[in-house]
Amino acid sequence: MTETDDPIAALSDKKIAVRSAGARDLSLHGERSHIPLLLEKSRSDRSPAVRLLSCTAAADILSRHRVGSEAESMSTEEREEVLVHLNRLDPGINTAMFSVLACLDLPVTMQRLSVGMRDPRGHVRLGAAVGMWRHVMSRSQMGNESLEKSVTDLISDERLPADSLAELARVCAAGGYRSAIPALSSLDLGGVQAEMVDACIEVLEGMTEPGLGAWWSDGRDAGEVSALPALPPAGLLMTEQGALMASDGGWVWRPKAGMNWRCMYLRRVGQAEPDFVLQGLERTWFRHDSAILDMVDLAMDVPRIDVQPQACVEGERARHLIHPLLPENSHGDRARGLLSLGAGDLEQALKAFDDAIDGKKTPPDTWFLQGETRFALGDEEGAKASWNLTQDKARRKKDWQVQRARQRLSTSSVT
Repeated sequence: MTETDDPIAALSDKKIAVRSAGARDLSLHGERSHIPLLLEKSRSDRSPAVRLLSCTAAADILSRHRVGSEAESMSTEEREEVLVHLNRLDPGINTAMFSVLACLDLPVTMQRLSVGMRDPRGHVRLGAAVGMWRHVMSRSQMGNESLEKSVTDLISDERLPADSLAELARVCAAGGYRSAIPALSSLDLGGVQAEMVDACIEVLEGMTEPGLGAWWSDGRDAGEVSALPALPPAGLLMTEQGALMASDGGWVWRPKAGMNWRCMYLRRVGQAEPDFVLQGLERTWFRHDSAILDMVDLAMDVPRIDVQPQACVEGERARHLIHPLLPENSHGDRARGLLSLGAGDLEQALKAFDDAIDGKKTPPDTWFLQGETRFALGDEEGAKASWNLTQDKARRKKDWQVQRARQRLSTSSVT
């Protein structure tokens, strides 16, 4: 959904609200070719709000070109051309320019951000801190020891005001820079700034191991703003032995030995408060309340599930690891059934689906899954009853399980 029919035309509208809406649309859907126009609006628009939104939109477009194939599609020459346009902006007028600089990932980025942190104007220093925070969080900077050293060395810069030092502590926590703990501990600040630094030190000291438990990736990089992620969603269960990932209709197991992870602490786009974040396996992973249940659905590719009495090594591993973590309710029973299907244990799967149906707030596709399992076990009459109930229990007649149940009933020998 967009706010305007033509975001480019909207940027030239007489109304501030329309120009602002155009900038917001480009923030989510804009392409690299729109960046020069946005940076020009960042400099010349009469409205401070439109200038800020336009500059932020340019940064958001660049945030989609920092990792993977999208990063490779944007050459160094193109990034340097953006820098030329950026050089026309005065940071005192538009501090969002630091976020654009941050997402360019050019060698000059850190040096320019450091200068901003020393600026005599407080709002400029804060803009530079936001840019540095946005620079370090991307997977493009994971494992960049030179960047980590540059950030931690900056803590000892006597030219930095107290507020910039406190903001640097937040940057170090965001990047997971545990090497900064000694320098941060030696700071002699007071009041709120001292409390901020102490809180960041505590966060960094808690990053000794990647967090155990369930994580979720929506396909976006840390700090990425986009309407359509480049990668499909994925779930992750981190254990002491390794990591189990659910993606693209299957399970992938990675043993702990040889895994490369970065633990960070930052606020996800759209999230109110910061939290621990993981980077690894070419993704950024966030905490998610229903990650365990969602990753079971993802690995089993439920809307296209094909029930077969065939065991799978990774399916059995998933059942062993995930089964104890599931909630004791209908949603948990349904997930236990799916895990049993993945392990080729149809009898146990049917029992779990029966339990889910006997419970409260049964997920509406459970009757279809029960029917598929009954059919695979040779109970065609029972399968027909389940498929009929699938249609009766559905919230919407267009739901995938209704369509599949209807198809099953039309082709079944027991109709």
